[in-house]
Formats: sequence, structure tokens, C-alpha cells
Amino acid sequence: MTAETILYIILSLLRADNANNLDQPQVHQHLVEVSQAIHTHSTKSVPAVRLISLAYNESRFGYKYALKGTYPKSSWNACGVYQQVPKFSKIKTTCLKLGTDVDHATKVAVAYLDYMIDRWDIKGSKKMDKRMCHYYSGNRCDAEARAYSKRHRKIRLKAQKLKTKGNRKVARKKARRVDSKKASVI
Repeated sequence: MTAETILYIILSLLRADNANNLDQPQVHQHLVEVSQAIHTHSTKSVPAVRLISLAYNESRFGYKYALKGTYPKSSWNACGVYQQVPKFSKIKTTCLKLGTDVDHATKVAVAYLDYMIDRWDIKGSKKMDKRMCHYYSGNRCDAEARAYSKRHRKIRLKAQKLKTKGNRKVARKKARRVDSKKASVI
């Protein structure tokens, strides 16, 4: 999935959520950085739509904080777009680095999701959706954590649909460019 398609999905999800100030330069630049980081660090085991859903559910991609010039930080010391607690990270990090460096935060999120896949021997997207309660609450999956995993699945599936729609838009743009080049040659 291209960074352009990921940005399209991010903006579509935020617009559906009635997000304000998406046209502000610092917010747009932040969302571009998020989409590029997701594009760079997504893998076969942790696809881009899972990272999109994770960032959406945890902080709405941190767009409100980008407008203020800060980063998301919870009372539980979870930091950044993916709301990660540095002491439980699989890669050595700090709250400041998770909050200010989206590329690093995405790398840390992928490392933790890979750890979850190995620890609970998760195979398949549906099983991973159920196990996302562990991202929310650690080792126990109480009712609140299970509700989180359901929200995660819902947004992941929505992002998957938007991916298909976004790919069609990109293909149409390319077809128009080719058609205009052919017309200019004739």
C-alpha cells in the first residue's frame, strides 16, 4: 500500500469522525509523516491497515496534538500516536521520543505487535483482532479490553474498504495522466 493511499484512508477516517482543522499545515504535515511511517514499517504480519486502526483508536493519529505543537500522553504514561508505555516497549525508548518521532513510534508499535504474535502464536487477522485486547490492557482481557478489540476490528475493516476505494482513485488518476499524454502526442 502506498503512502498516498494510507494518507487517503487517514483523512477519510478523520473526516467521518468530524475532525476539525485538517487543512492546517502543521496537522497535514503530521498526517503525512504518520502515513509515510506506516508505509515504511508495515510488514506482512503487521499490515498497514492494522497500524492505521491502532493509531486511530489510540489517539486519532494525534492530529489535535500536532495542532497544539505537543504529543499525546495519557495519565498512565502512554505516549505518542500509538499510546505506548516506554517501560513495556520491546525497543529501548523514551516518552519524548515516542511522542515526537512518529517513525520511531511506528517501529516500536510493530515490534510490540510482532511480540504479541509470537507470544500468543497468532495466525490470521481475525485472531489478531481478538488478541488486540492485550495491546490495550497487557496480560488480562477484561470487558473493557474486549470492547477495545471490537472497535479495533471495526476500524481495521473500514480501513480495508477505504484501501480498495483509494487504490481505485489512484488508478483513475494514473489512467487520466496516460490519456492526457496520448492526447498531447496526437
